[in-house]
Amino acid sequence: MVADFRLNIKSLLSTDKSQFGEQEIVIKHILNKKPQGYFLEIGAFQPVTWSNSFVLRSKWAGLSIDANSKVKVQWRIFRPKSNFASFAVVTDPLLKYVDFYRFPRRFAVFNSTNKSFLDTWSNLGHSPKKYSVVAVDVNKLYSETMKTQGNIDFLMLDVEGEDFSLLEALFINQSVLPTWILVEDHYGQVDILVRRYGYKLLEKSGPSNLYFK
Repeated sequence: MVADFRLNIKSLLSTDKSQFGEQEIVIKHILNKKPQGYFLEIGAFQPVTWSNSFVLRSKWAGLSIDANSKVKVQWRIFRPKSNFASFAVVTDPLLKYVDFYRFPRRFAVFNSTNKSFLDTWSNLGHSPKKYSVVAVDVNKLYSETMKTQGNIDFLMLDVEGEDFSLLEALFINQSVLPTWILVEDHYGQVDILVRRYGYKLLEKSGPSNLYFK
């Protein structure tokens, strides 16, 4: 926890809080055009370090979610006014709990519920610890958020190995979709899926794509 605290403090001194420059394209394409709105962030990581939602915190409302409950303290310290919840977002509505694999802090960006995804990173030299965490169906989360907020303008997804499956589940079941989507796409599959549902690519930043509908 102390190491995470120091990392977030250090990140406060950086102009860009995001990992791959996503902050700049969010400002350019979203914040400058819609000063206020509502976001849903799945896979939030830390409140400051490598955060895509930090830049929205003062003007936009939103909910940030991460399966790693260890970051709750950091969110209370660095973003006390932001809404943060800790659970895993899944595509199976019957699933109540799911295995969550958490790495040491240096490799925490690889934390995931997707074991096959983790097997592709077995060369990291560190084995993740397995925890059982509460699971919430992505469509239930989305629908209930829509009921309470009226709309979700911006969806951010960064869930290692599950981005495609979560998006596909939303696209199949939801009639009202977000205006913007920010999602990592390492293999091109997400891009094909998102374009199929009428989204256009606004800009890329590292492995992250920002889409607009």
